[in-house]
Amino acid sequence: MTDHSTPSSNDTHPLALLSLICGVLAWVAFPILGSLVAIVAGHAALGQIRRSAAQPSGTNLARAGLILGWLQIGLIVIVAAFWIGLALLAGALGGLAIVVLVVLGVALAAGLLGLLAMFFVGGVGL
Repeated sequence: MTDHSTPSSNDTHPLALLSLICGVLAWVAFPILGSLVAIVAGHAALGQIRRSAAQPSGTNLARAGLILGWLQIGLIVIVAAFWIGLALLAGALGGLAIVVLVVLGVALAAGLLGLLAMFFVGGVGL
């Protein structure tokens, strides 16, 4: 009989796995919450893996979760700045210019979503 109470060297750290799962969820369903959990769990996992004597695996999973989380936060900041700038510009203009700016903003957002879909769903390599 084997003793399952001691971790072996190939056990994946649970926080690293959580970081990766939340990093993916940040891009699929929960952008802010998923990215924040991915970042916190990823940093915690890397710290615990670094200090662990058993050296559980999961460093790459934690790093992938961190990358996905930070990229999502960066995208949120860029998109928010764009929409705030668009709103300020629309406030300075009037009438038809507002409609044109909103249509351009929606077209840009649709184009970015299409580009992301090509990379993640379509299998297009970088």
